[in-house]
Amino acid sequence: MPMPDLLSWPITREDIAALARNERLNLDDEDRIGVLLSAASIDVQACPGSGKTTLVAAKLMLLAQNWAAPDKGVCVLSHTN
Repeated sequence: MPMPDLLSWPITREDIAALARNERLNLDDEDRIGVLLSAASIDVQACPGSGKTTLVAAKLMLLAQNWAAPDKGVCVLSHTN
């Protein structure tokens, strides 16, 4: 599958900062910002309570706010042991 055109990737640092303010989230470290800015498929692994679910929800909120492709969608897979 081809990589999305990064020039048209909808999420910006300003979008992340606005979401963090509006939802009172801690999204200010570079690891979280990197996941939110990435157009690639990413595997997020961390210990319980570290904010993985919140991070995925934040990314979906950002995508929903900025999604412009009427003929494309998003697939989210989540699993546990």
